[in-house]
Amino acid sequence: MGFFDKIKNAVTGGAAKVEVETEMSYSMPGVTCWVKITVTSTGSDLKSGGVFFDIVADESVSSSGSDGRSTTLATRTSEQVVSIAPAFVLAAGESRVFQGEFTIPGDALPTYRGRNATHLWQVRGRVEMVGNDPDSGWLPLKIIDNYAG
Repeated sequence: MGFFDKIKNAVTGGAAKVEVETEMSYSMPGVTCWVKITVTSTGSDLKSGGVFFDIVADESVSSSGSDGRSTTLATRTSEQVVSIAPAFVLAAGESRVFQGEFTIPGDALPTYRGRNATHLWQVRGRVEMVGNDPDSGWLPLKIIDNYAG
């Protein structure tokens, strides 16, 4: 069983295709996981400022007032950018694999979906470059409470 069950996701950001693979279908606070990011140049030479792995968590709470209007409040509860590789150049059509590690914050709140509230984690691989950074798109990450029995 792998993180995302070894799901790979690819989205072209114009200049490159970025794929993310990692090992577990879920994680817990304080756990270190590996990530593999494959970058393929889809056009001309790709000049990159580096490869990054982004991890975010957002909490949303919805409520309805007596007037029937619905209100949603959203808060980013965690945001982490992990540098996976320094600047590099890929020739047209070339692929390169980058590997690294990331650690789920020790105080991470678990993933949950309730009637009026959600707390969701997402990750993506990203290549930094001038203009729009090509990325893998956001992928869900399930964080479980390490105290749950």
